[in-house]
Amino acid sequence: MDYQDIIVILVGIGCLLWIGVRIYRSFKSVGCNGDPCANCPTGCELHQKLQEKRRTCEKNQGGSKKSCCE
Repeated sequence: MDYQDIIVILVGIGCLLWIGVRIYRSFKSVGCNGDPCANCPTGCELHQKLQEKRRTCEKNQGGSKKSCCE
């Protein structure tokens, strides 16, 4: 085996690992209540519904927060 073959194999393994990590990170962000549209270049209906739901939740929880000093 030449040095060139070893280098090509190492570069190939590095590329596969990089792709695997990127796929894992994208699924992890969606699974951990992350924004599924964070990496999308364009807006979508899912993103609009998610933003609307967040706004309604913030409005409903606005007065229910209590201070620790009260």
